[in-house]
Amino acid sequence: MMLGAGRWLLRSAAALGSARQGAAAAARALSAAASRRTLFVTPPQQSEQQQQQWAGAKIVDSKNWKANVDASKFLCTAPDAVQEELCAYVKPLAAGALTHDTMDSHSVDRNQLKHTEAFLRDIEASHLINGPAAAILQPIANLNSILEIRLAALTMSQLMGECLKQNAQGERSILVFDRDATRQMVDGQRYHQSHEGGSLHTDNVNIPQCWEFMLLTCLQPAVEGGQSILVSASAVYEHFLRTDPQVLETLWRDFWWEYRGFNDAFYRAPILFTNKMGEPCFRWLREYMESAHKRLGVAFTSAQQHALDALTAVTLDPAFQFRHTFRQGEILFANDLQLFHGRTAFLDAAPAQPTYDFEHPVNRLMQRNWVKTASVYRDINQSDYTIPTRHQVTAIMQSN
Repeated sequence: MMLGAGRWLLRSAAALGSARQGAAAAARALSAAASRRTLFVTPPQQSEQQQQQWAGAKIVDSKNWKANVDASKFLCTAPDAVQEELCAYVKPLAAGALTHDTMDSHSVDRNQLKHTEAFLRDIEASHLINGPAAAILQPIANLNSILEIRLAALTMSQLMGECLKQNAQGERSILVFDRDATRQMVDGQRYHQSHEGGSLHTDNVNIPQCWEFMLLTCLQPAVEGGQSILVSASAVYEHFLRTDPQVLETLWRDFWWEYRGFNDAFYRAPILFTNKMGEPCFRWLREYMESAHKRLGVAFTSAQQHALDALTAVTLDPAFQFRHTFRQGEILFANDLQLFHGRTAFLDAAPAQPTYDFEHPVNRLMQRNWVKTASVYRDINQSDYTIPTRHQVTAIMQSN
């Protein structure tokens, strides 16, 4: 038995070491395959007003940070009254009929969580909207099980607004763990089901309608790797505004996207846009977007290819990256379209499985919740998009 485990650890260590190179090579292969095809849709010429929009986004100092940012900018601790209130609410739920499989069905009782709701509105205003676009909440005391921590994160998501469905099955609390070590995103695997690292992204990519906040909760750290990476969208925008404005103009135009995890349809939307406060926002997960272009047979122009490569390079530049190793119970609150996030590749203690082993929780496990806020900031980050008919998509594919 120990010999088998040793072989698996050796294979996993090799996979960890090659994860970034493999993902990068696969992404280049996708781009090369697409570039051999003829572009079907010619990007429209932008008006002077539109050009002024992409070049004139407002850069707020609190959101324009880089790798040397002080960690205290993100860290926050719930007051005692909030921690006691959350524990009193969550523990009976975990001890009752709710399980890992049924917890998503629970609807929060706001009347029991007045302190918690007020605290979350403070985080929303001070950190997500008017601060660095991220907050890292320290563990809530006396939450002693993974189920209790999961329920606390779900409860906070519901207190902030509508906790959205994240796939065709209607799941609202998605577990992030490696389900199959042999599959990669270029094979159709979703990011949250892999052990891959290096792909900095936003989560607002699977559906065209934008939502505001993401909660990412650490339930079990990895044996090795899996360090979280945060990059400021404002810092990326400011960098290109100084060094290569043509990248911004290109990213402002429409690209093809797919409803990965929901259905096989497509939509068109820009990578870069500004929110209602005039601040830069990004819709970005390169592997997903390249997959949509490949499936449709729509090639990238040379300007698009340059812009994609430039954006990838900057988000992967350590000078822009704040890194944090999450402890069990810590929760990342993110203004998703104003914060790129990702992770390093990771090594687990046991072989990957399609379902998580809660009886022996040794592998890396995170929980992700998407929130459409109910506060005054609802719809603050909205992007234009186009949903083509199935007939139009068929015509595009046949023309290429």
